[in-house]
Amino acid sequence: MFRYTKIIFTIFLIVVAVRSYSLNVVIIESQSFNSGHMMDQIWYNVVTGMGHTASISPQATLDNNSFFAATDILIVSSGVINICIR
Repeated sequence: MFRYTKIIFTIFLIVVAVRSYSLNVVIIESQSFNSGHMMDQIWYNVVTGMGHTASISPQATLDNNSFFAATDILIVSSGVINICIR
């Protein structure tokens, strides 16, 4: 019985440790390309629902890479927008 209690307690500690760290997520919007694209808000809802910090940024954000230092995850919410790499 003690063995199972110890395993459950260890799993609990791991879950608490993972849930206590909030990631900074930047979501690149897609509605300016097509107003019917609602992925931005869906990604935002999922990320904040998981307890992380999210922001929806315009596509022009990718022109300057200064935001990378404060970003843990970058989501380009549409697979059909043109992204120019310079």
